[in-house]
Amino acid sequence: MTYVKAFLNIDWMVVLVASTFLYIKWGAPLLVSLGLIMFAAIVTILVTWQGKKKKEERPSDG
Repeated sequence: MTYVKAFLNIDWMVVLVASTFLYIKWGAPLLVSLGLIMFAAIVTILVTWQGKKKKEERPSDG
């Protein structure tokens, strides 16, 4: 899960920069930028939830 956390941090930086660039430079509506951020939040929550679920399902070797 360590690598996933690092990926999610980079993912959030890219999403925030991309949505800001989309809003400022290309003149996209604010709702489009906010929709992109909300989509990224939902995907992040789902990936984190699935990772925790898989970690709990693994049998312990102890």
